[in-house]
Amino acid sequence: MKADLSRSTFDPARHVKRVPLQQGRVQTDADANEQLDVVFYRAETEAADLIGGCGGPIDGAGFGLSIAGADLMIGAGRYYAGGTLVENEAEVAYDAQPYYPLDAATRDALDPDDTLGLDALAEPPDGECLAYLDVWEWHRTALEEPPIREVALGGPDTATRTRVLGQVKLHALEAGETADCVGPIASWEDVIAPSTGQLSARTDVAAASTDPCIVTPGAGYRRLENQLYRVEVHDGGTLADATFKWDRDNGTIVARLDAQSPTFDEWTLSSVGRDAVLRFAPGDWAELIDDARELHGLPGTLVQVDSVAGDVLTVDLTTATGPIDGAAFLENARVRRWNGVFDGDNDASFRDLEDGVQVRVRGGGRRYRTGDYWTIPARTNTGDVEWPTEDGGWVVAEGIGHHYCRLGLVTVADGWDAVTDCRSLFPPVTELTGLFYVGGDGQEGAPLEPLAHRLQVGVANGLHPVEGARVRVSVVDGGGQLDGSAAVEVATDADGLASVAWTLGAGGPQRAEAELLDAAGDPLHLPVRFAAEIENLTLDYVGGDGQHGVQGETLPYPLQVGVSRGDTPVAGETVRFRIVAGGGTVDGQPAVEVATLVDGTATVRWTLGGGDDQRVEAALLDGDGNEAHLPVRFSAQVGGPGETDPGFHVERVLWQNGFILRNDARAGLDDLRSGLLVAFDAPLAKEAVRGGPSEQAPDAMTFAKPVCTLTLHLPYPLDASERNLWNFPDRLSPGFGTRPIRLDGTLVAEEDRLLWNPSDPVLEWLEKNPFSVLLPRVADRLLGSLRLAGDKLWAADTERPVYLDGEAFGRPRASDGGTDVVLPSGDGRRGSDFELWFWLVETREDGRPSIAVSPAALRFPEVSAPGQRLERTLRIRNDGGAPLQITSLDVGPGVFRVEAPLPLRVEPGAEADVLVTYTANGQQFAGQLTISSNAENEPTLVVPVQARAADGAARLQFIHNAADVGDLGVTLDDEILRPANSDRRTFAYQTASPFVLAAAGAHVLTVFDANREAVATQALQFEAGRAYTVVATRAARTGGVRLTVTPDVRTASGDGDRVGALVINTLAEGRIDVRRRGGDVVTGLEPGARSEVTGINAGQATLTLAVGDATARTTFDLRSRGGQSVVILASGSTVPGDPMELIAFDADGQRVPTR
Repeated sequence: MKADLSRSTFDPARHVKRVPLQQGRVQTDADANEQLDVVFYRAETEAADLIGGCGGPIDGAGFGLSIAGADLMIGAGRYYAGGTLVENEAEVAYDAQPYYPLDAATRDALDPDDTLGLDALAEPPDGECLAYLDVWEWHRTALEEPPIREVALGGPDTATRTRVLGQVKLHALEAGETADCVGPIASWEDVIAPSTGQLSARTDVAAASTDPCIVTPGAGYRRLENQLYRVEVHDGGTLADATFKWDRDNGTIVARLDAQSPTFDEWTLSSVGRDAVLRFAPGDWAELIDDARELHGLPGTLVQVDSVAGDVLTVDLTTATGPIDGAAFLENARVRRWNGVFDGDNDASFRDLEDGVQVRVRGGGRRYRTGDYWTIPARTNTGDVEWPTEDGGWVVAEGIGHHYCRLGLVTVADGWDAVTDCRSLFPPVTELTGLFYVGGDGQEGAPLEPLAHRLQVGVANGLHPVEGARVRVSVVDGGGQLDGSAAVEVATDADGLASVAWTLGAGGPQRAEAELLDAAGDPLHLPVRFAAEIENLTLDYVGGDGQHGVQGETLPYPLQVGVSRGDTPVAGETVRFRIVAGGGTVDGQPAVEVATLVDGTATVRWTLGGGDDQRVEAALLDGDGNEAHLPVRFSAQVGGPGETDPGFHVERVLWQNGFILRNDARAGLDDLRSGLLVAFDAPLAKEAVRGGPSEQAPDAMTFAKPVCTLTLHLPYPLDASERNLWNFPDRLSPGFGTRPIRLDGTLVAEEDRLLWNPSDPVLEWLEKNPFSVLLPRVADRLLGSLRLAGDKLWAADTERPVYLDGEAFGRPRASDGGTDVVLPSGDGRRGSDFELWFWLVETREDGRPSIAVSPAALRFPEVSAPGQRLERTLRIRNDGGAPLQITSLDVGPGVFRVEAPLPLRVEPGAEADVLVTYTANGQQFAGQLTISSNAENEPTLVVPVQARAADGAARLQFIHNAADVGDLGVTLDDEILRPANSDRRTFAYQTASPFVLAAAGAHVLTVFDANREAVATQALQFEAGRAYTVVATRAARTGGVRLTVTPDVRTASGDGDRVGALVINTLAEGRIDVRRRGGDVVTGLEPGARSEVTGINAGQATLTLAVGDATARTTFDLRSRGGQSVVILASGSTVPGDPMELIAFDADGQRVPTR
């Protein structure tokens, strides 16, 4: 800055924090100015570190660009460049900026021949431009801004000012050049590149005199006054093009230009100086300049002074470097004194300024910019200048410093066309709290079931968690729930975390989002979004394919499929088995729908037909009865009488000490010592294993044939010689494979059991504990395997050989992730081997009880005689290593009973039988047996229990529309069938059956309201084996409750592709016509009448009820209802404007889906 300073002492490298004043000391301007420089350096450095090189507050950022008509507008607000705050108080047009004049008068004055390109800056040609902000400090004195003076004191010249200017400039991209908001732009970077010019200063070093009679002249600074020399670049460029000017008083001798002579060689100034010394003098240089040139970074015109008379300078026009007409200097035209000028054509040596002060400028391709300056303090007491000596004394310019920021990309196409904002914006520090994803995204799960992992987000301010922040988590798509609601608000815990449980919807895309809320409940932050996938159900083959049988007979093994979601079996899904070819039946029907049990399996029995091509197809059905998965197909072969291929099967495998041998499970040395027992479902022929009389049992036959082998797989190589053979390290390595070792033993066939006992050498080897040798090499277990030769083992006492059907399929074991085998074995093909594997350990220490049951579901045969008592046995097995304690056995509904002592203790490897009974009463029941125990795998085990009744009595279903009639109850012959409630369906009192059993004959049905008052009575005549539906509706005009009784008409069609019948009841007050989709009238009904319509396809049926202007139109989904009847109920009034409703129920009282 061109201020009257003694010197500038601030240097960031000195790390000065403050400038303390001392009492009784002289105070200089340099002290105060250094303190200001320390404060500003700290503030701007801190701002730059926090904000970055460029940035603006998100709620008040300035210098945003927009297009308004024909103008490019610059928005009001604040921005930071290099830590310096720059403000624009009001929106302004680009060509009307107060500190970057581009009006026509200014352009004509500064650049009359357009050699500087100012016209192109004001009105850029078509193309792409970069708009950028140039921020710098503009020094102002009382001469340029008179309000600085304090008029109360007579207007003395005191301190100066510096203004922060923000100039929006445009840079046109060169041909072929592209730009974005962050990438390099070579042509622009060349424009804004900082000055690289350097200057060195010193005092004259005089040469010593060689004449002893002559005194050596004094060297160093020789003036009598302390001075602050200023060297400034006038014309910029490389050193060859640059010119320089200097002044001993820091360029502070300046005056206003008041007038010029007609010949322009005499200039009248406001003052020629402050005194006789600080003034213009002949030989000085005068620079004529104004505000516009300073704002555009242009130099003024230099001209040498010939003489000074009063306030008039006479100048030598032949030395002028530019225009000298004062009319071309528009605002604040002023004249500044410079003591000298020089060119930059020589950088080889120092040049004299005056009185021993010397400077040297540096070349080497460095660039100098107009306005660059250096200040050189010269002191009389030292006779020297204050100048650094490091790096050869070379110093870059002190100023003027510029900071540049990209504002946007501007497209010019016959005017301003488009703007892209490139500003960087930041929020207030108090709003830096952020919402972050933590976990739970991308899971898979079952519909209407909670996901395995909770959705979790975190709230933090920087690295610090925020406790108590409000987070709203909402379901966006899919219809699921979060902690039981569609949206929930949760507060973060001490770790800044918030989590919710997500229960997926029924289908479709599943999405949720979390939002951070402010005190008013409004979102503060971008949301965190979560997505999940519904894991589809799969239908898998389990068993029953490829069997052989006889026409009209049921195959020995059931057809079985499994439904699972991932690794989890799914109960309650519907599987339809149907005959595809061959004319047989499944469970006595051409097609049957079966619900999966708790283990996910669905099972039917297949009775073969007469054709050669016997096929069954199993399909998984969705809620609408559509196939939801590729079907599983079964085939079988039919032979003549005696051509079946039966086999016998492995039922159980256990150690002779009582512990069960499970596939892929651990067995101890004590188990192996006890021997093995294999149980079959038929007596084993002793001839298959006979080899001579046994010493222990002379009537049994001992082992002589390798039909049962027990094998251990030892690591290989094992000993040192084997390892040396293969150059394998003899250390704690398990080797690279295994070698099978078949264990010797004896076999005994006893009825339906085969016993394997280890030989004496094997027992001796086991007593020596092989793991004491193996442990250092093979960790803690050995692989063992059992094999039974299916084609060499046959059953006893058969007319033709019946061989072992030993095929045993694997399935996942939920308790530990191992692989179980399905027993009994068999897939309908005799002669197949039985195999399983196990892991031999030193000591089996399961330490935990484990429960398993057989069968997986209890099904009672169909009975028709009420009071008949049936029994089924459930076998409970403990596969664990600790006693299993059964604490409760709960079965329901009440027709089922369980008989077993409690508590029931089952030792490890042992089994216990539980008796379950069913007392028939003519109804169909689906219940469950719940077993509670200390088992680790399933502490609560549920076993489905089913009982089916033949049609020995009538069944009654009571239905009403709660919205129409309110809460109703019902009695049959004064016996309460159903308490009053708003359910549409009847449930037998204290049972889970949807039907009420009634003996054939006459009955009286009474309907009562919530006050126990009878509102309707109906006499009924029941036929055995039929089902009746009683429907209650309210008469539209009288308000009374009406009852309509509809028998269930089961007129099944032959192919199952048609609905048995549409039983249409009208409760409307007036005649109605029932029309099909095509508009033809199916039937006409009087009030209270009913009609049966047959021959309707089991697809979608559209019915229209119309009487006058009253119309009810409903589409019923009748798919998969072949052979069933559907009850259609029309209720309401046929009076125009009155409501009419059309509903439908199936034989189970369930509403038929509509659309």
